[in-house]
Amino acid sequence: MEYKEIICEDAWKACCGAGYPLGAFKFKSKNTELYSINRKLHREGEPAYIEYHEGTGKIKIKEYFLNNKYYRVDGPAINHYYSNGTIRLEEYYLNDQLHREDGMAFIEYDENRVPIRGFYFLFGGGMSKEEWENQIQTKLYW
Repeated sequence: MEYKEIICEDAWKACCGAGYPLGAFKFKSKNTELYSINRKLHREGEPAYIEYHEGTGKIKIKEYFLNNKYYRVDGPAINHYYSNGTIRLEEYYLNDQLHREDGMAFIEYDENRVPIRGFYFLFGGGMSKEEWENQIQTKLYW
């Protein structure tokens, strides 16, 4: 997909505003990049929202969207990073719902990448590890 690049002061305002025609755009501001199609966050296989730490230029946030919904099949749809570049948060989504079949769908880490907390979800429904394992084994969620 070819995105027309637009440099602006506020990428969010530009992306979601009615001032731009419909089409595929990359809105870029000082620390933010947004990819949209017809004013909806959308980018296949790559993050549609990227935010950088001020000063270092390292990635702070990466978020994957399809048709304005959190969506990613092959990894977390939301990634937050500490300023040193290590992962701080991972969230797995399918069709805008927290969902993961091979582990926790929400995981928060300390700066040494040690998990602080995590939660199991299937199609947006949170559950204990035992409930999750039972549903995965018996395919109750299908």
